[in-house]
Amino acid sequence: MNIFYAFKSMLKSLISRFVKYVISLKSPKNRKIFYKRALAFLIVLVFFSFVGFQVSHVVQEANKRIFVNLKAQYFKSNKLDSALSNVKSKKGDNFGAKLKAKKTPLEHNDKSKDKSNDSSNAQNQNANAIDFSNLWKISTGGQYPNLSGIDANHLQINVDLKKQRVYIYANNNLVYTMIVSSGMNNSTPKGDFRIGHRGYHFYNRTEGMGGDYWVGFIGAKYLFHSVPTRANFGDYIVEEAQKLGVPASHGCVRLSVPDANWFYTNIPDGTAVHIE
Repeated sequence: MNIFYAFKSMLKSLISRFVKYVISLKSPKNRKIFYKRALAFLIVLVFFSFVGFQVSHVVQEANKRIFVNLKAQYFKSNKLDSALSNVKSKKGDNFGAKLKAKKTPLEHNDKSKDKSNDSSNAQNQNANAIDFSNLWKISTGGQYPNLSGIDANHLQINVDLKKQRVYIYANNNLVYTMIVSSGMNNSTPKGDFRIGHRGYHFYNRTEGMGGDYWVGFIGAKYLFHSVPTRANFGDYIVEEAQKLGVPASHGCVRLSVPDANWFYTNIPDGTAVHIE
């Protein structure tokens, strides 16, 4: 009760002072002082609002540059896998045909010595040619393989968290490589799992984002899915989408939109998933 009376007394005092101040404004001298103080307050408010806007703009630009630099480091350090080097390959390339080609050890060594510099330069050129800001809009491994007739027992999905890659194997042959974004702070679980759930779209109100073409590898909690969306299907969050290639999720594995659609359509339930 003492607190209530103290608060009531303080409130009365403030109201009394405010009334006296309003009455004092009848004096021209006091009104002039009031206008000066109000003008000064508005100037200070506008100044700090402008400074705050500029600072937020600088921070946003800095964050964009940081992510672009991180992506460049990932691509250059990992030198893009052989499947990724086909991002701009000619139509009709066949991944399986390349894997079936047989060479003797001597022939392979001789040719690899002659072509090592050329292949290294080509990989670096492909890495530099990729438009990081639009990576989420394209098939990150080039032309998709045809998996028709191959069941889940003959498919394998390997996720390399260090390289931020998903490798898809069919009949023990590497047929496709995707650029992905796994969980920040090692939040993507490691181990062996199996595809078991899928859906067209989801939205997490707690995180304020969702995804399209989701495929679960630990129930419906940890997923492969498209870059993040807002509440509606196809309403992609560009700022998050442009992080593709570096860890950025809360544990799921993010894919580009075309890759997620293809994964959702072609990878059957029961397919083995290995994450390391």
